[in-house]
Amino acid sequence: MEDLRIITVPLKEVKDKGTVVVNKNGINVLIIYDKGNVYACDIRCPHMGYPLSKGTIRDGILICHWHHARFNLNDGGTFDLWADDLTTYETKIVNDKVIVNFKERDVKDHAVKRLRKGIDHDIDLVIAKSIIDLLNNGISLNDLAKEVSIHVLRDHEWNSGLNIFTIILNLLNYDLELEWKILGLLHGIKNVSSQIFERPKVIYPEPLENADNLKNWFRDFIEGREVNPARRAIISMRSEDGLDAMVASVTDHFFLDEGHILDHLNKETELLDKIGWDNSRLIFASLISQLANAMRHEEDPKWRIPDDLVSIINSEISKAQDMKIGKERLDQKEMDNLVNCLLQDDPKKPFECVTQAIASNVSPKYLSLALGLASAYREARFHTQNDFSDWETVHHQFVYSNALYRLFERKESFYLIRGIYHGVGNLYLTRFLNIPPARLPKERTSRNEEEIIKSLSEAIGSKRIEEASLDVYDYLIREFPEDTLIKTIIRSLFIEDVSFHTAQTVDSGISLFNALKGYDENYVPLIATVRYLSAHSPTNRRSKITVDVAIKLSKGEALYT
Repeated sequence: MEDLRIITVPLKEVKDKGTVVVNKNGINVLIIYDKGNVYACDIRCPHMGYPLSKGTIRDGILICHWHHARFNLNDGGTFDLWADDLTTYETKIVNDKVIVNFKERDVKDHAVKRLRKGIDHDIDLVIAKSIIDLLNNGISLNDLAKEVSIHVLRDHEWNSGLNIFTIILNLLNYDLELEWKILGLLHGIKNVSSQIFERPKVIYPEPLENADNLKNWFRDFIEGREVNPARRAIISMRSEDGLDAMVASVTDHFFLDEGHILDHLNKETELLDKIGWDNSRLIFASLISQLANAMRHEEDPKWRIPDDLVSIINSEISKAQDMKIGKERLDQKEMDNLVNCLLQDDPKKPFECVTQAIASNVSPKYLSLALGLASAYREARFHTQNDFSDWETVHHQFVYSNALYRLFERKESFYLIRGIYHGVGNLYLTRFLNIPPARLPKERTSRNEEEIIKSLSEAIGSKRIEEASLDVYDYLIREFPEDTLIKTIIRSLFIEDVSFHTAQTVDSGISLFNALKGYDENYVPLIATVRYLSAHSPTNRRSKITVDVAIKLSKGEALYT
């Protein structure tokens, strides 16, 4: 019976020809004779599949003629990291015959190692090929999330790429086709990779074995911007204590770093839900430098002049401090009234409305949801005659409010209530960006579901902001399937070169849309989302090209013909 793991070729044939190609188990193996040595490898260049039988061999190095990638024939290692390592096979000569041990490697183990290399060296195509191999070999998204995040955070701090990666994982809860899953994951992982490439490594401290009052000490360290003491304190806490301490410190100051710090913290909790809360010490410790050094917006003049919002907010927080945390849900009328109040052009009234709602036993989770809807209106009504950079101003408010709501879903606390007041303060400061307000669509058309979806995809991809808004409203008001609309928005994100802010916007819009189900205006966050996404499309779509190449290579298709 033929041994499928062994290839046998006469030594003379290899010597005479220099190279011999043998097909085994559907794979073409290249056998090479060079200066008395015999080597065997996969015939396909690992970079983009060019046949290495057409390459040049010099001093034990095989050179591919397409992109000039160079491989060491002893072990397949490449000198050009973007090309990926070549698969080689063990050879020996017995009785004038070349024996090649065609032992197939553990694909999953190899893919994990290759993924780490792609991340460390910021090589998109290597990352994409690794993702394909891992998904084809049954890795779960949660296991992939753990592999990527722990590999990165052992030596680095939290970064916006990890936010994007977590967002991608959230969006993949929707059942997308494999090609789109691969593309989404490449966006997430390549953004992580680009943030750590050639960055200095971080050395995290060991946890203390026995310490009391760590939460208080932690807040003191953050207050004094003492990074290393704060890291050691947080890394010594249990997960629940660590989250409480992080929330308290994030809201000890106003709207840290345009709200990014609160959003980072929320994304860390969402990632921990996927990879396990036993990793919370490392995850929280990775955010400490940003938390300690963040811009504290009570120090920003616009929060004090012409209206001293800091004093107004602190006064209202002091009133709410001793109030019982309520449990009541806002009904439709109450939601409308509160949102209208939050959007008033008045330096005091919006904050007073929040305090009155707390006194009326309204759950702070629903207060934060009202802030989310008000923030969605702010972004949806952002007029394109504004300076383009001010898209980011309304965007920060939108994302912050979603993060606040998601943290309230996890645990209600007074510290998070402070975050509501901070968010209302920033909402007030953005009021001029709705002068004049962009018109929200109210028209119904006679188009069918397929026509609207096609129109939406084209509108987002070609900066037709008002058309995209109309398509979303028209689709939802006629009660077509929501999942189809959301998947279309996700695909419109994935096909572009995903940025931090476009990913945040899509994630927040879908999240708030789902949270507001049962309220009449739940469509507003999705209108805000497609307006922002349309304004920032199209891009070069580099990642889509990378994935197309990687998929063709995985199927054995030739790219060079």
